[in-house]
Amino acid sequence: MKTIRTIFLLLVIFWGCSAPEKYDVLIKNGQIFDGSGLTPFIADIGINADTIAKIGSLKSERGRLEIDAKGLAVAPGFINMLSGANESLIADGRSQSDIRQGVTLEVLGEGESMGPLNNKMKKELIRQQTDIKYDINWKSLGEYLDFLEKKGVSPNIASFVGAATLRIYTIGYEDRSPTEIELDSMKLMLRQAMEEGALGISSALIYVPGSFAKTDELIALCKEAAKYDGIYISHIRNEGNRLLESIDEWAKRLQNPLIREKVRQEMRNSAGDWENYLKSAGSAENVLLVGFKNDTLKYLTGKTLAEVAKMRKKSPEETAMDLVIQDGSRVETVYFLMSEDNVKKQITLPWISLGSDEGSYADLAIFDPVRIQDHATFEKPQQYSTGMVDVFVNGIQVLKDGEHTGALPGRVIRGPGWKFNKTKINVL
Repeated sequence: MKTIRTIFLLLVIFWGCSAPEKYDVLIKNGQIFDGSGLTPFIADIGINADTIAKIGSLKSERGRLEIDAKGLAVAPGFINMLSGANESLIADGRSQSDIRQGVTLEVLGEGESMGPLNNKMKKELIRQQTDIKYDINWKSLGEYLDFLEKKGVSPNIASFVGAATLRIYTIGYEDRSPTEIELDSMKLMLRQAMEEGALGISSALIYVPGSFAKTDELIALCKEAAKYDGIYISHIRNEGNRLLESIDEWAKRLQNPLIREKVRQEMRNSAGDWENYLKSAGSAENVLLVGFKNDTLKYLTGKTLAEVAKMRKKSPEETAMDLVIQDGSRVETVYFLMSEDNVKKQITLPWISLGSDEGSYADLAIFDPVRIQDHATFEKPQQYSTGMVDVFVNGIQVLKDGEHTGALPGRVIRGPGWKFNKTKINVL
């Protein structure tokens, strides 16, 4: 009996000395960059479910999953403020490239958005699809976001509603102001999008048909978004005139010898009254062809305009026009216009936004600040960044030791106008 009592006493002591697991995830010894801009500090982070439960000294605490982040930076997950992942997330919800850079929120909808769509717009989107093919079973922006969340995505997602999308839905690609009735229709669709959780309204005034919108039209739409505390973002207007109005018109008119000659002269000797990217790039060597709709042209992907012109024994201007006609699209291109030194200077300015996912939700990036490095080039784009060690989205680990876990915990982040259950946890 004495022996049994002794064993029981030892077990009680053992259990008493072993602290129960208090957190689902416990990140220890990390250098915390909290997104405020203040000096980083060494601390531990305890996570329960999808929420950061505590930040501080948690040396005596335990977690079901414990990560020693000594020597690593721990920061709120990063926000891609201008994401173009609206189609790639359909193809692969893991968001491999961005997750490996610590991005935990993709903000979609610059100028155009994935809703609202009418049948004509759906058909056009399907017609324009290139390598990524998908069915369109949604009409509104909210239905698209719900579709992505249900399908499964690793990062959180949010979207603005595109002013151009409202315009296309209502008056197509016509270069005119909307009638009063048409503007009322645009406002109605905007209200619906805001109530579905859009962050606000966006415009891209450099692109057709966004460039057709006058200031009074934008003000009217912004006033409507403001009723829901929505915000307005814009790709600012190009003050130059657009030579041609649409993709189809390009392909059709460029077959006319007189127009071809006029365009060729404009491309070579632009007077500065329209945005001549070829001239801004300096030469055809600085224009990279990165996307074709026509399968027979895809072998040219990754070549410069200069290389293709040489292959075809034609001038860069003639080659560019031929490619537009043959592909039936604008042809996706990269123009090397920016200076790396300029970028380094700009990101130090206080009004430049890079994005950091602040808040109490457990969206976290753990990385080695010395080893963080991008590797993708325009010649070899399919190379992931390195140096990101662990990433959590809503408390779920989506990156572990630099490798994707396959988890898809991303949610729709709704804007302030969302009328459905204002107490739901993912309302901004």
